[in-house]
Amino acid sequence: MTNPRRITSARSKSVLGGLAVFDARNRKFHLLNRTAALVWNRCDGETSPEDLIGLVRDEMHLRQEDAEKLLWLAIEELESSRLLVEPVRSTTRLPLNRRQLLQALAAVGLAAALLPTAILWDPREALAAPNPAETQTTSAPTTSAPTTSAPTTSAPTTSAPTTSAPTTSAPTTSAPSTTTTTSAPTAVALLSFIATGQGSQISLIWETAGEQELSGFNVYRGDSPLAYNLGLAVKLNGQLIAGKAASPLLGASYSFVDVHTASGSTCYWLEAVNYGGGKQVEGPVSPAWWVYFPNVKR
Repeated sequence: MTNPRRITSARSKSVLGGLAVFDARNRKFHLLNRTAALVWNRCDGETSPEDLIGLVRDEMHLRQEDAEKLLWLAIEELESSRLLVEPVRSTTRLPLNRRQLLQALAAVGLAAALLPTAILWDPREALAAPNPAETQTTSAPTTSAPTTSAPTTSAPTTSAPTTSAPTTSAPTTSAPSTTTTTSAPTAVALLSFIATGQGSQISLIWETAGEQELSGFNVYRGDSPLAYNLGLAVKLNGQLIAGKAASPLLGASYSFVDVHTASGSTCYWLEAVNYGGGKQVEGPVSPAWWVYFPNVKR
């Protein structure tokens, strides 16, 4: 008999109402829902399937037989996603495949939201979601555009005075505000920024989804989450880490090793520098919480 044990190469973080699990072996993200996350977090190699069934039963307020089916369905999901070290062998394992388990749970009316899922997830999908603030800004010109017709109609009535005041003020104020908010170029679209390691060696790994006018990156370290803003963070790279995406619409992967004994308050920042000298800062990230998802609700 083997107890469920999660892979040691994975790191996890609560995100989007579930648990994002990053598998460092193949650099893939898996998104686990609440049920799958509950089981995965307790797959420590010490907790038996029987104890996990009790955990699911108590946390989800289920009958024992329903909790048993739900637990083995979660194990099936985690095994198929290769998030467990090895398949779980137990004399108590139900002799049912995934489809049969789903049918059995549906037959007792279990809510679909409770069914465990572990799906491959691309954080870029979250980054692509429209920002409500930007949507409002871009719609503003549509409503302000018709107002330019107002001075035109009133122009014949009072000839010169009416045309000079409204016509110049309305277009001038609305146009620049939209251009600045929506079309200002950014140096990089960051996918993830990870800090991992222990002892005196911290590995920083980041991945981009696109790079526009990017010259390169600088990496900073500080002793608190406010260190960069206060000008107390130290730049770690001697030369700019050059951008290497093949085109502005493609991303690339980068890594940097900091030989430093990190404390619980050690933080890192990533500074993207464009060709014009403009800077875009991402972070902080710390080995204590390991991953930073830009623009993703946490």
